[in-house]
Amino acid sequence: MKSRAGFTQPHFLKDIVAEMNTHLKPIPHAEAHKPLFKSGAGFTLIEILVAMAIVGILASAALVGLSSVRQTARDTKRITDLRQVQTALELYYRREGSYPTVQTWGELITELDPVKIPSDPRNNGTLEYEYAADSGGVSYILKATLEGHDATLATDVDGTTHSNGAITIDCGIDGDDDEKQFCIQF
Repeated sequence: MKSRAGFTQPHFLKDIVAEMNTHLKPIPHAEAHKPLFKSGAGFTLIEILVAMAIVGILASAALVGLSSVRQTARDTKRITDLRQVQTALELYYRREGSYPTVQTWGELITELDPVKIPSDPRNNGTLEYEYAADSGGVSYILKATLEGHDATLATDVDGTTHSNGAITIDCGIDGDDDEKQFCIQF
C-alpha cells in the first residue's frame, strides 16, 4: 500500500490501523459539531464588569491599608536613623573629646565622614533631620519629624529647644505625644 508521499507502509502498521478501525465507533455528525457551552451558560458583559469593579474596590482598599504600613515603616526608619547617628556622635565624642558644633545636618554629614549618615526616607525637603549642639560641644539634640503617631513619641524629649547660635530646634509641646517631632538629647 502506497502512502501519500509515495512510500510503502510496513505490513504490521496496516494491520494495526485496520484493528483500530474495527473497535472505534464513528462519531455521529451532530455530535462532532456540538458547541462546548450550552446557550446562556457564558458570562454576560454586565457580570464581567461587576466582577472587575469588585476586584478594583478590593485592590484600592489593599493599597490604602498598605499606605499606613509604609508610613509606619518610614517613621521607624527615621527613629532608627537617629539612634545610628547618636552612636556615631558618641564615637566622635570619644575620639575628639566633644560633639561636633556644626549648624546643619549637611555639615554634620561632612564632620562625621567617613561614617555614612542617613537622610530622611522620603527625602523630599519637607521632612528632614536636624542637629544642634551647644557651643562647647558638650551636649546635642537630634530631631526627626514623623509622618504619623508612634508609641516612641511618649519616650522622646519634649518641650526642649536647643540653640547653637543661629539654629533652634523645637521638639514639640511638653507632654503632648500628638506632636510628630521625635527628639533625642544628650
